[in-house]
Amino acid sequence: MAERAQLLNEVASAMADALKKYGFSPPKALTLQEDGDALFAEIPGEKGTLRLSHSLVKLTVTVTSKDTEAELLVTLLDPETAEKRDAQSAARECAEALREQYGLKNIQTDKKNKTVSAAQAKAGIVAFDPNTLADRLSVLIPELRPLYKKNLDEFGEFFSEEFFQKQGGAKPVLDVIRQRDKQKVKKIFSLLNDIYENGTSEVQSVICVSILGQLGNDEELLLYLTDYMCDDMQSPVIEVNRYLAGAKGKRARKKMENPPKYKPPKEKKGFLQELMAQSAAQQGGAAPMPF
Repeated sequence: MAERAQLLNEVASAMADALKKYGFSPPKALTLQEDGDALFAEIPGEKGTLRLSHSLVKLTVTVTSKDTEAELLVTLLDPETAEKRDAQSAARECAEALREQYGLKNIQTDKKNKTVSAAQAKAGIVAFDPNTLADRLSVLIPELRPLYKKNLDEFGEFFSEEFFQKQGGAKPVLDVIRQRDKQKVKKIFSLLNDIYENGTSEVQSVICVSILGQLGNDEELLLYLTDYMCDDMQSPVIEVNRYLAGAKGKRARKKMENPPKYKPPKEKKGFLQELMAQSAAQQGGAAPMPF
């Protein structure tokens, strides 16, 4: 119990500036309460009451206002393995969730950085998109932040192929995965699974092709990752890796290594759907089998 109390206090302390910025009043020390398996604290504010709640290995952030409750974030924070830096990483995620919920609503001119909040996605208002994926990944992996900002500044809006391929945005994510640090891999896939399951076909393509499609068809690693990938993601990721590693995937690999010059986006079939269709046609329509 003491470990979880310490973690919650470290998270609250690290996100104190963000809490103040968005109208909440963080205390010097949290007043913690128990609710079944959960340990939680409530922080009052102008927009309602923010609750930091920890249960088992998950940290949940919700805001209650009058008769409504919005879940802003659910992230992994395992007290058995978490260190101070993990609490600080969780605090960055919490601060980003607050920015998504409250920050952009008052900035009418900041359209290039408009992201989809967890509350909007869960309510079915709008689906997660590649910009939101990159933004949230850059919170988990701070070294991605300057690349993300550079992409927005250069194109005036987020361009995913440029970011994950030419600018190397996929590499730090793949490095974390290949290190097989259980806590870090869990956090990465907690995010990827959530965005995949509640995202557009475009962001599903980015996850399966531009990021996880770069695992080089490493069967041992792919088998390891089946414990972390959501069920819907497993077959497409395995199939994309097999296709790109084969001779018939050579043209697609070249296209990914040298994306076409930027053009304003328009509605089109996702790259993942194209690859899956090509692969299925070559295999007589057979569905990919997981390891």
